Amino acid sequence: KISEEDKKTIVDKCNEVIAWLDSNQSAEKEEFE
Repeated sequence: KISEEDKKTIVDKCNEVIAWLDSNQSAEKEEFE
């Protein structure tokens, strides 16, 4: 079972990765246009 603290850490990491992917996708789109 995952503790609440671990769950929060995992969610934070996921959000970090998603934000990173979003910013990279935007940068790539701009480079291609």
